[in-house]
Amino acid sequence: MRSRLLLLTLLLCPNLQAQDNSTTTSAIHQLVGRWSVTVDGQEASIMNAQVEAWRSMPDGSLVGWSGTSHGTGIHKSEDLALSKRSGTWTYEARVVKQNNGKAVAFACTKMTKDIIVFENPMHDFRQKIEYQFRSRNEIVVTVSGSARKFVLRFRRIPEGAISYSPLQLDTSATNTPKIPSPTQPTARIKGLIGSWESSDHNKTMKIAEVGPGRYAGTIMTLASDLKTLIEFKIEVFKRKNQWMLSLQRPVWNNSEQMMYRLIHSSIKTLIFQNHCGESPNQLHFEFADKDSILLSCDDVVGMEGESSGRVIDLKRSH
Repeated sequence: MRSRLLLLTLLLCPNLQAQDNSTTTSAIHQLVGRWSVTVDGQEASIMNAQVEAWRSMPDGSLVGWSGTSHGTGIHKSEDLALSKRSGTWTYEARVVKQNNGKAVAFACTKMTKDIIVFENPMHDFRQKIEYQFRSRNEIVVTVSGSARKFVLRFRRIPEGAISYSPLQLDTSATNTPKIPSPTQPTARIKGLIGSWESSDHNKTMKIAEVGPGRYAGTIMTLASDLKTLIEFKIEVFKRKNQWMLSLQRPVWNNSEQMMYRLIHSSIKTLIFQNHCGESPNQLHFEFADKDSILLSCDDVVGMEGESSGRVIDLKRSH
């Protein structure tokens, strides 16, 4: 009788499973965004903030990373991913320079709208990761194992925020790069105007002046697999006397704009950085001459200035 009732329920409510899947997907996607660890309820300083960032993918999975912000860059400690395996949500963490670059997987063992738990009892430490959603803007993360545990309290970094606090370089730190403040960057920014392309004609940049002090266009470059070409919308503009650069890729992360702040300019250089968990977190334009630009798309990590990324050699196309 029970089996007949269950069958009848499924026949009358064919979308029951879809609703359950929708519920779990919605719970997982509460993580999307940028989060910083709080101390006594206050957001951490950009000079030393533990950060976790998640981005939604077109297939419903999430990719992210965690690390520490240092004002002049971000030290990325691990890459993260959340995806379904055989119907079960799986959390993967790939710690930088550990485990031969292999990810460690944690299966979801509990999921409600308020709590998500991932576990891997075979791992040395951590064995359990629990996300507790206190509100839309607050998460408590408990990481535990057989011998110890620790708790991190995160607050959401507001959408459109440029940094966790006003950017102030810690010049007392011996390894902190001393980056001068931007000086008269307008002429150099205007130097971006035009059509540019790489020697293989695959990677391009097109920028035009669209209004007073506003420049917009597109950048076509390679994705992280170094095979797929993707197009970004780019815009350079002034906000409250601060030059900004925005990148936007349709569909990616709900088409949210990635915002960068100009931190350095000179006769030959423009450097824009983002400290809110975006990747790349630095765009570096180096002008060899008026018809040649080296564009570096980097993830700057560590106080020593170590970085990872790629360089695009662009020539003006006439």
